[in-house]
Amino acid sequence: MRTTIKRAVSASCRPYSTDSTSVKRQVFTWGSGLNGRTGHNSRAVLRAPTHLWYLDEFNVKKIAGKSKHMLALSQDGRVFGWGSNEWGQLGLGPDQPTFGSQFYDHHMPMEVQGLPKIVDIAAGWHTSAAIDEDGQVWIWGSNRWAQLTSDFKGSHSTLPVKIPGFGISEGVMAKQVSLGQDHSAILDTDGVLWTWGCDDYGRLGHELKLDIMGAKVQQPTKVTYFMGDAGSAREDPLKLVQISCGLSHTLVLSETNQVFAFGKNHRSQLGCETGAHVTKTQQFDCVFTPTPVPVLGQRVFANANFSGALDAEGRPITWGGGAPPNLVKRTATRPFKSKMLDMAIGYSHVALVTEEGRLYMYGNNKFGELGVADPWYKMINPFNRATEPKPIKAFQEYNVLQVVCGNRCTAALVEQRSIEEQDDGQEDKEVDTKESKK
Repeated sequence: MRTTIKRAVSASCRPYSTDSTSVKRQVFTWGSGLNGRTGHNSRAVLRAPTHLWYLDEFNVKKIAGKSKHMLALSQDGRVFGWGSNEWGQLGLGPDQPTFGSQFYDHHMPMEVQGLPKIVDIAAGWHTSAAIDEDGQVWIWGSNRWAQLTSDFKGSHSTLPVKIPGFGISEGVMAKQVSLGQDHSAILDTDGVLWTWGCDDYGRLGHELKLDIMGAKVQQPTKVTYFMGDAGSAREDPLKLVQISCGLSHTLVLSETNQVFAFGKNHRSQLGCETGAHVTKTQQFDCVFTPTPVPVLGQRVFANANFSGALDAEGRPITWGGGAPPNLVKRTATRPFKSKMLDMAIGYSHVALVTEEGRLYMYGNNKFGELGVADPWYKMINPFNRATEPKPIKAFQEYNVLQVVCGNRCTAALVEQRSIEEQDDGQEDKEVDTKESKK
């Protein structure tokens, strides 16, 4: 039975802890409302962060999004989705209206049907996924490239489907799942990477080196490069700790902080030098074998044709869009003083969260995705872009805990700041003072 979301009774916010059921966190969204991707029951552009109060009563502890739909995970393990639903990626079941062969988008959060208690979520382009308490993986949405595996025979599923081979009973428990446009990846609790779906440009890392289009792997398959098996490119096994899928490329992070990349590289989104592991198709550069990126990281982020990482010192680094890995600075000549807690990369904008819980954004602002509240006719520059990270002043009274960037839209998970915390923006004051003297 589908949950009806009612407006929550206001409650005071308490110090953040993902283990506490008493903590009350809030979700804000902004940017393009097309497909309902901001969740505010409107297609309008929102140029400032706007409270998505429909989710207040569910005490959200994580959000996910990369393209035109978003997910939220509640403290009690329920999943809610909103936005594009053309392939059933919101998981609302077959009993929903259609337009031709496509399902209607949903402009307000709705609960995903048919899931057990969930501990983690992921949103891709046309699919969504979740991990339950037993380490099982559930996925729903498009199956055009066997994203739901060959065990599912339809073109899509409007309800979650369990991926075979994972869970306590199988002896292999999932730790993280990440979704690209047409491919999927699972990291298990032993640090082993499994990928499946579309393998064009080598985005699955299986070293198939097929110089053709249309290749796919129909079941989760181990990426042997990191296992040190016979015939593998490595002699010693390497445990992985995090994964992130872009449009048609994949990033992974090892326990030694080494970043690896594979897949499509036409926009330098892999960040690695071409060499022995690189093959050219007739269309684009691509890397079929996991290849080291000259970055030591503690987290990695991929979306569309861009990539990023937080290095070992918590500094943000981005690459892609034709650019090699570069350190993101507060201004052109001044690095951030604060370490970063979180980072998100959209189609053409980037979000950074400092360890103090402050949000900075830069990139395209044509659809208000930066949240700086500028009207469309007030150009930041002739291309309507912010080239330096800007503090998002709408969150001066909040700690930002997590941020996600989709296609022309952004979402943030926040908690209320204490009175003592609300006046500590010293870094912004120093920058503002220097700029006013110019």
